[in-house]
Amino acid sequence: MLGFQQNASAGRQKSPWCRRRSLVAAFPQWRDGPAPQRHSTAVPATSSWRRAAPASVLRNFVTRWRTQMPFINGRFYMNPAYGRAVEQARTAAATSHPHQPQDPNAHWVTMDGRHVLIREAQPGRASIHEVSQKNRGRRAAIADAARKHDGDTSMPYTPGHPTCNLFVQKAVAESGAPKPVVRKADGTIGAPSAAEWANSPVPGWRFLEPGEIPQPGDVAARKENFADATGHSGIVVSVSKDGVVTAMAAHQSAIGKDMSFQPGSQKSPNNNVYRRYTGD
Repeated sequence: MLGFQQNASAGRQKSPWCRRRSLVAAFPQWRDGPAPQRHSTAVPATSSWRRAAPASVLRNFVTRWRTQMPFINGRFYMNPAYGRAVEQARTAAATSHPHQPQDPNAHWVTMDGRHVLIREAQPGRASIHEVSQKNRGRRAAIADAARKHDGDTSMPYTPGHPTCNLFVQKAVAESGAPKPVVRKADGTIGAPSAAEWANSPVPGWRFLEPGEIPQPGDVAARKENFADATGHSGIVVSVSKDGVVTAMAAHQSAIGKDMSFQPGSQKSPNNNVYRRYTGD
């Protein structure tokens, strides 16, 4: 399985004991005792590995094989069954705790038969896809579509009928980007609510990491405990040199500018959250 070389002198494969010895010599971190100064196919007689029972060595190898990706002959190896087990555990946790915030920027992918957990962005850095001209143009179009609704009275915010999230969905769709939708708790498909923009995964949209500055076209949202709404949301249309965020959002009588989506700080913390479109 690991592609051990044949014994050139004997013209046959090494015995299982030699294979275990070579494996432990190649991966000193798997040896019970301290690692040697240099890697060698021979294990020093004073090594604690010789004193350890073969069963414990194999048990240690199996445990680490399930949880690590060893580097052998220039390639990384991982047990695919372990990746599937972790993925199933994450899915079960999300199902059993639907209200617990999950990491929307992390997901499992299959690469060369291996299951790998990747994230869309590192802290303080945009994803590679977001540097494309198409993505930047689409986010600018989202901001332009939101600006055009300044003063629009067709979506009033009435008691029991919040429209801020519907305005966000409408502006995004008018820009040419896919209409953002999520599956609700009752199984229906609809526009993400303000609380879902602030806490739940939305396909095609990622959370901004700490240290990232909002940009025009980002969705700003926060969760609130209103009697008739889950929170408030809008679309960022401009950010000044001083970092002042101007958003467009639906209000009680008309759509207009909203200055309440400012980034939080240690001196002035808040629960404002920003999401960025990652598609074309």
